[in-house]
Amino acid sequence: MSKKTNNLINIEQLRNDVSELCKYEVLFIKKSDALQYSLSTESPARLMKHGEVWQIAILDYLTEAEKLEAESHELGHLLVFYRPPGTVSLDTYEMFDDPLSGLIGRLNNAIPHKLLIDELKALYNIGSDLHIKLITESLGNIPDMIEREEKLGSKPYLQAIGVYLFDIARTNPTTINDISQVILQNRTVETTYKLSHKYLSKVELGQDMSTQRKNVSNFMEELGYKEDEHYFLD
Repeated sequence: MSKKTNNLINIEQLRNDVSELCKYEVLFIKKSDALQYSLSTESPARLMKHGEVWQIAILDYLTEAEKLEAESHELGHLLVFYRPPGTVSLDTYEMFDDPLSGLIGRLNNAIPHKLLIDELKALYNIGSDLHIKLITESLGNIPDMIEREEKLGSKPYLQAIGVYLFDIARTNPTTINDISQVILQNRTVETTYKLSHKYLSKVELGQDMSTQRKNVSNFMEELGYKEDEHYFLD
């Protein structure tokens, strides 16, 4: 049996497993419609909730192998979120117009990314080369992002950058030395990055939800946010 056939079988098993947990559909999006779905070259796939159905939007110019990997990554998010006891998540809908929305969005990605990547490999032998490649390449854009947010005086978005750098470092440890230099550019980014390692890395698959929430609450508290601003999803 070829590697390609094995991959298809493994992905089909993943689809079946996720289908038992929630409803989802896959949408292939033209490049001309990318902005409408908040997709880009750097982020060619994402999850969206449409009523009771999750939609996986994927840019259609990806190769077939990349489309399958992108789908698998988003299915991985659903797998670790819905499979008991689940992974902690914060409500981006409640926070949509809030300055914290960028930070919340980054948290919802950074907490499960490494966990789902490892789970996809362990349970389904599905790799995450595309995701690791894209997230690593994005590191080159971070200094300009920091400079821009400094000019805007946006502390929550600088904190979001710190969380994103934690996400990159945990997903691809070979970037840690480069990141250790980037964080020196801004104290808020540096502090958030270090607090992310201190608290967010404690969240594990199979961990009870109260422990997961406590770790995130401690993280948010050290950043200066109150408990009632966390908006945990049930």
